[in-house]
Amino acid sequence: MVQPTIACYHDRGEAGSVLATKLMGYAGQNVAVLGVGAGGVAVAAPIARALGADLDVLAVRGLTLPGQPDQMWGAAAALGKYVQIVAEQGSGHRFAKAERGNVSERDLAELRHLEDIYRAGRPPERVSGRLVIVVADGLTDLTVMNAAVSAVRRHHPARVVFALPAGTTQRCRELGRVADEVICPMISGLLRMASPVYSDQASIGVDDVRHLLSA
Repeated sequence: MVQPTIACYHDRGEAGSVLATKLMGYAGQNVAVLGVGAGGVAVAAPIARALGADLDVLAVRGLTLPGQPDQMWGAAAALGKYVQIVAEQGSGHRFAKAERGNVSERDLAELRHLEDIYRAGRPPERVSGRLVIVVADGLTDLTVMNAAVSAVRRHHPARVVFALPAGTTQRCRELGRVADEVICPMISGLLRMASPVYSDQASIGVDDVRHLLSA
């Protein structure tokens, strides 16, 4: 008899609460908590509340091949004046370099527009010289997460901690190459998650992000 798989968490709020317990050693420090995209903000909000930290969003976008929206060659992340572009491993360096010249025309305007909508016109949190906790929801593509950390790095933070509620051994290892520390309470499998991350599959929208940031 096949046993039913059990999700790691009920929803992103529960995942954030669990992560917060792993990050309490940073409470009271000069901390900024940044969620990667809408899902990341939903996980990051309970962490920021528990640590008494500032909460912000990293606007991110996958970069796809022309006419092939399912074929991602890289990702872009925006924070303040910087946009960081990261090519996906195995995408082909020659093609990636050629495509970078077209990113501003194809994706930059939409990425900046998304960033502005998320923050309702407010400026981003200052992260220079601070401890920055970058939070993903466990469903985000690795290349997108790498772009997010790289965008933060360009602002010269004192330290970058990457927190995700669930991930594979490989994903955590790869993130450890770009972050100073990786926090992942549930590591399941080497290359692929053995269980779903959330039992509640509700998506997080722009209005949800704006509400969490304003709160």
